Amino acid sequence: MSNWSLLTEFAALLLVIILLSSLAIYKKRITHSLKLFGTCLVLSGCSIVLNMICVILLKHRRLIPGGINVLANSLYFWLVVLLTSVTAMYIFEKMLEHVYDQYCIVRARRMLVSFVSLYTVLIFVNLKAGVLFWFDSGGNYHRGILNGAGYGVMLLEMMFLYICFFRHRSSVSREMKHALKLFPPVVITLVAMQLINQGLLLNGIIVAFVDTILFISFFSQRRENDSVTGAGNRNAFYSELAYRVAGKQKFQVLLVVPRDFGAINQRYGHQTGNEFLYAVVLWLEETYREAAVYRYIGVTFAVIFPYSDSALADRYARELEERFEQPWVIGQYEETITAAFGSMVHTGGDQEEDQMMELLDYLLSLAKHSGQKHIHFGREVKERFLRARMVADTVRRAVKEQLFEVWYQPVYSPEKGCYYSAEALVRLRDGEGGFLSPDEFIPVAEGIGVVSNIFWQVLGEVCRFIKRNPDLPVGTISVNMSMEQFEEPDLPRRIQRLLGAWDIAPQKIKFEITERVISEDAVQVQKVIHEMEEFGFRFYLDDFGIGYSNFASVAEYHFESIKLDKSLVGITEKAEKGYNIVCGLISLFHEMGMEVIAEGVETAGQSETLTSMGADKIQGFYYARPMPGAELVKFRG
Repeated sequence: MSNWSLLTEFAALLLVIILLSSLAIYKKRITHSLKLFGTCLVLSGCSIVLNMICVILLKHRRLIPGGINVLANSLYFWLVVLLTSVTAMYIFEKMLEHVYDQYCIVRARRMLVSFVSLYTVLIFVNLKAGVLFWFDSGGNYHRGILNGAGYGVMLLEMMFLYICFFRHRSSVSREMKHALKLFPPVVITLVAMQLINQGLLLNGIIVAFVDTILFISFFSQRRENDSVTGAGNRNAFYSELAYRVAGKQKFQVLLVVPRDFGAINQRYGHQTGNEFLYAVVLWLEETYREAAVYRYIGVTFAVIFPYSDSALADRYARELEERFEQPWVIGQYEETITAAFGSMVHTGGDQEEDQMMELLDYLLSLAKHSGQKHIHFGREVKERFLRARMVADTVRRAVKEQLFEVWYQPVYSPEKGCYYSAEALVRLRDGEGGFLSPDEFIPVAEGIGVVSNIFWQVLGEVCRFIKRNPDLPVGTISVNMSMEQFEEPDLPRRIQRLLGAWDIAPQKIKFEITERVISEDAVQVQKVIHEMEEFGFRFYLDDFGIGYSNFASVAEYHFESIKLDKSLVGITEKAEKGYNIVCGLISLFHEMGMEVIAEGVETAGQSETLTSMGADKIQGFYYARPMPGAELVKFRG
């Protein structure tokens, strides 16, 4: 029987070694959970080895001093109880990792420490009383009246585990629920087999089976981790929200939104950029052990903190803001990562995880585009969100039912003394007789991914309008394009096919893009523009003078016209310096072979000034407001 016991223990030891080796390559970063489970595996291996030693010593008991047998078995009995307690602690922590209420976990720690302490006392008592085991004068091993006390400890720990589980089951992960279903039948069956046949030694097998169940349940879920930073991914974040919301827990979500992180990638390369992201996650996890860090989307991170009061929430936000004001160092590189922050508090209400994700996505959008450093999701932001959701619903319905209207704003040519072209402007009614502002619904359309649908509807309507009205007072119509169009496969040929279906010459339609579009993916934009130019299409650079304006972008493309933003038009009247700047820009663009269109002209003075500067065309309310197509057909200025 001893040979059979050694064989089963050796098989169990091999399984534990395999688990240890698999765990060693699981992650780059050592987490508390990883350390605790690694401790379980090490203790498992030690208990199995010690059990094998005890079997060998008993087999050769006549050659071994009795004291060594007593010492080895005493250490083994104690180690098994320590192992079961550490394993129980690991299970408690994994089970309650989505629970901020510390009641169960604190009680569990105290209970487990008490069990190990009491059992340690029992080990020493056993040296004289033999209540666990004893050896006769011939060196034969005998079980004491409390020999099964270790199994009793295991049973009590398991009972308390299930009490905690039923108390917090709504916040317990699917993996843990699966593991808790497997434990009882496996452990009870093996323990029963050993108790029925006391010559059978299955302790090592029991330990190895428990370790295997835990490993399969928790450490085979790599798909939930971001491959670059090791933080949880968006799916893992959603699951975390679901568990905490289901448990009616109070928590705070802080979004960390790096701005212009693309500049770091361009400066140092994506590998170094990834190392900066990894450094951010590492600092967050090491600084806030009580928090859970996730890569929310792109380079944005979401951090879930416990929430007790507004003072603690403010402290977390303040500490994060202060850290991002300091540089991050990666080897020889040092960068300050400018970031915006968004915060939201869940106080245990009836809000569902899907609603929270929708709110967080909106909060992220505000943090990216508002220019504010920190945005808290309060009453005002919620009202704005509800407005944005209404706009989003209106946009979706308009896309589905093709409710967008195309209006046209004529562009005046001072040299020719007539209206030379027009810009197609999309309009959307709000359902109450008025219109939604394009500044409001276009960003929403971009956010919900339907801006490309709007472009094709507008372009199709423009083609139809030109075809049905061959005697328009304008020679060309320009249509705005966004980055989404440049990401579409075979865009030039698709546009060519659409114009061909309406028998519209490419020279009849111009396309307007902004430098923001170019900055998002300059290589792709330049490639598509060159392809479209081969088909005879021409481009305007819109909104020059705001945000991204630089001459490098202008020089790399063959724009037919540069449209000066109304902000530049406005400074011509404020100071001589502003006048000289605009005048110089117009001259420079002319030297580069490009026409200049001045936008936002509202007064006769502005028109006369820009005409004297040499502006080729003028667009604005002074000459014509945007109008429906039916009015443009009759328009003569």
